[in-house]
Amino acid sequence: MIINLVWGGIIFAVLASWVFFAAWIWFRSSDRTADEVAEFLTPVDLEKLETLLDPVAESHLRQDLTAVEFRKLQRKRIAVCVEYLGRMCHNAGILVQWANTEIERRNPETLALAQAIQRDAVAARVYALMARFKLRFWLLMHLESWRILPAPSLVDLREVSGIRGLENYDRLKTAVGCLFLQLQHGQFEEVLQNL
Repeated sequence: MIINLVWGGIIFAVLASWVFFAAWIWFRSSDRTADEVAEFLTPVDLEKLETLLDPVAESHLRQDLTAVEFRKLQRKRIAVCVEYLGRMCHNAGILVQWANTEIERRNPETLALAQAIQRDAVAARVYALMARFKLRFWLLMHLESWRILPAPSLVDLREVSGIRGLENYDRLKTAVGCLFLQLQHGQFEEVLQNL
């Protein structure tokens, strides 16, 4: 009975925090113009993140290394993944603010792209927040040192809560590039490099 109440409280707290963050992302909008986007973005190496989440690469590491070596390496890989997901989360927040500004302008030529950016950026932020929560839990619990459990697998993070993170972020980059081209903005290449 008490265990059910504890688990219920934990689940409620997690769901409430997700709702809070989604509302915070949605309603916390400073006016961010296209001129300000590039300087606030932090680069995300999607190829490196793809490699970290690749099932074949992880399988090879499990086969080539001893269990102890793999567990140590996996902890480092988890820390790198947390960093990239943090950058992804930050960038998505910046892009939500910019998309909100573009939507408020009600320009019929850019409205659909701004709405697509807003939708994909919110999904990318939710994905990154939830995946980072899971990874930080693994780091906190030192799951790599529990010999009775298998070492945590990063492959599980390819999709979190129905959001395929890397595909979504790539789609977001494409929409941002399209909108910058449509606005004929000079920082097109800089923005894409920083995403």
